[in-house]
Amino acid sequence: MALTAHPDEARFHYHRGLTLMRLGRFDEAAKAFDSTAKGEPDRQGLRFLQQLTRLAAGRQEVSTDDLSAGEKGQLALLKGVQRGAGEDELASLVEKSMLPPEVQHVWQLLVQMHANSTSAPVTRLPAAVGEAETTINSTVLAYYVGVAAMRKGDEEAARTAWRQASRGLSSPWFLENRAGLLRQAAVALAQEERWQEVLDLSEADLLTDYEDSVLNETVGLANFHLGYTAAEAGLWLPALKHLRAANRHVSDRRLAQDLALAEEANDHWVNAAEAWREMARRRPRKSDHPDYLTDEQVAAIWSHASDCYGHVDEMGEAITCLKNAIKYAPDDLDLRMKLVDVYRYDDRNEAAINELDRILESHPDHVPALMRLAALLDENWYRDPEPIWKRVLRIEPENVEARDALAEIYIERASSHAPNNFLSRLTRRPEKDRIKELLAALEVIPDHPRLFAELGMAYVSTKKMKDARAYLRKAFDAAGRDVGVVGLVLHELLHADGGDDVKELVPQARQFPGLLASFWIEQGDQVLHCELGDEWAKLFWDEALELGHKRRGDDTKAYTLLRIYEVCNTHGEDALAELYEARIREEEPRSGGVEYVDAFHASQSDDSAARNKALRLIRKAQRVAQKAQEPGIEEMADRVEALFSGRMDRVFGLLDRFGPAGLLDILNDMDDEDLDELKHLF
Repeated sequence: MALTAHPDEARFHYHRGLTLMRLGRFDEAAKAFDSTAKGEPDRQGLRFLQQLTRLAAGRQEVSTDDLSAGEKGQLALLKGVQRGAGEDELASLVEKSMLPPEVQHVWQLLVQMHANSTSAPVTRLPAAVGEAETTINSTVLAYYVGVAAMRKGDEEAARTAWRQASRGLSSPWFLENRAGLLRQAAVALAQEERWQEVLDLSEADLLTDYEDSVLNETVGLANFHLGYTAAEAGLWLPALKHLRAANRHVSDRRLAQDLALAEEANDHWVNAAEAWREMARRRPRKSDHPDYLTDEQVAAIWSHASDCYGHVDEMGEAITCLKNAIKYAPDDLDLRMKLVDVYRYDDRNEAAINELDRILESHPDHVPALMRLAALLDENWYRDPEPIWKRVLRIEPENVEARDALAEIYIERASSHAPNNFLSRLTRRPEKDRIKELLAALEVIPDHPRLFAELGMAYVSTKKMKDARAYLRKAFDAAGRDVGVVGLVLHELLHADGGDDVKELVPQARQFPGLLASFWIEQGDQVLHCELGDEWAKLFWDEALELGHKRRGDDTKAYTLLRIYEVCNTHGEDALAELYEARIREEEPRSGGVEYVDAFHASQSDDSAARNKALRLIRKAQRVAQKAQEPGIEEMADRVEALFSGRMDRVFGLLDRFGPAGLLDILNDMDDEDLDELKHLF
């Protein structure tokens, strides 16, 4: 930073040169000292440092005329080392170097090591270095201490010494030798499958700047094995840590697969997807390789990567992966349909339609594609799905979805007329035309219960009650388990003077599995709405109460009675309401229903005292219902309490401010934490 700001400042170049020299980067150090000489040629000791670094870097020497005798002697010693002088000559040069005695002692030991490859002064050299540490580069000498330890076979001592040397030494020869030592130790441990011990080699030893493929591969292999073992034990977090570390050192298809699985197990879906993609890229390409993957397998990998992106709604990447999958399996219709579904999820309906068209060009009878296409066309008012649904029925005459969709089309077409105003009297289709169209529809989709029911209602409109009852009975028989049609038939039969039919069919409807009290309560509600007679409402509600007595689902007898009571009040049927209120008080006095009814009566007054009483009663209803294990009544009381207490005023205020659609958008944008806070407010 200082040199960048002041490139001509000699002292900055000088100190940079000193640092580079300590790191063993002699050529760069020599250049830094040359730059220093341009600004401060007379700096004390500079000429010696220039010559020293040039000599170490193998560069041309500068004049030594102005050097001291001691400096000249030290340079002569270094030249002797460089040209491979013998032990006696080097020893003589050490004596003439005029170095301090403690430094000369170090040099004598180094000369012995230089002359004799078996010399290993593992005790004397560290001691000598300790004595001379104030006047000599300890990082360089730490390297030679490590060399001595290596000659004695003490690898641990060598690693310790070289770890110290690494703090200030980065010359290539040091890094190469250190890598060799670490490689030797790591490989020996790996051969015995002592994987954790490979990693237990000092972190400082393993995280170095040099490149050593064998060492990197060994460390990666250790992490891979430890990650695999952790994954087998279900310890996915440590497995992920090891596999990620392995992935930094080695590149392998199986590693990418295990890493992808570990990322998935930790819900890191984007990382998992990228690992699957990497696995596909790293796969062997030659068919005779033992790990060769077929095109089908490669397609499966890309498809799974798409699924991972789908977990976090990265639909663009999900689509890209699916397209890659289809490149390897162009005839896999499941994959292509999956792409269609992803397009639809991402609101890219035109792309979905285009893909379906391509599928149907080569597979015109593929029913799932036809059904998806029909559903998409149905979402566009200007497109007609009817021909597509008919194609489905030609292939699968009993296809329920196609039959239902066509029935809806025909019913809407037969019933279409202008809005309910004076124009409707001019444009409404005559009932005979409606009946004609519905009968024609039955030719296309025979025995469809909704068409039978619509015909029955059409005949009611024409006062042909016998025909109406006949078609409504056919609708009931064809309904199967379609509770919606069954409920419609029971109601419309009452309009068709079919009371006897209703009495006959109710026991059959009673046998439907999973039928809840709500079905029968709704039937009674419709009776009161159409003013078809209280006795029919009571008939249906008796069925509801029987189910409540059996406690099917959350239904209980008390909850059912209270819901019936509310329906009666909604329609202003005071006499019926009094009847069911009496039953609540008599048959279910400890359910919370009595307090609920009392709260209702109190709320009818505009008097503030009465309304406060209503609030107290509804809160009591909450407590009693909770104690009686009546969740349905408790929920009803909760809703009323929110109104009575004014909590719902906040909701109404938000609705007034933002509107229903705007408020819904706000709620959809909230995360779980925001929603929890909102619940506390209300």
